[in-house]
Amino acid sequence: MTDPDVVLTDVGLALLGAYLGRRLGTPAGGGMLRTAGAVVMGGLASAALWGAIFHAWFPAKTATVRAARAYRADLRRRRGNASLAAAPD
Repeated sequence: MTDPDVVLTDVGLALLGAYLGRRLGTPAGGGMLRTAGAVVMGGLASAALWGAIFHAWFPAKTATVRAARAYRADLRRRRGNASLAAAPD
């Protein structure tokens, strides 16, 4: 994972959006407004899930292996995190 904090935030938002969309999608009375709200929450949950997938497996601004190494070296320098040095390429 290249950005674990962002991945966990995105997963949390996806779960929350899915939960709220489900709650809106199963109303006692129904109606157009509730259906639209469920669709919007489902879309937001989907976007957050795809964001988590992107941040987990695709480092930002890296198109090549050399760029990925430079990106990790820059992260180590900025964060002082030695665990990124052992990350496989």
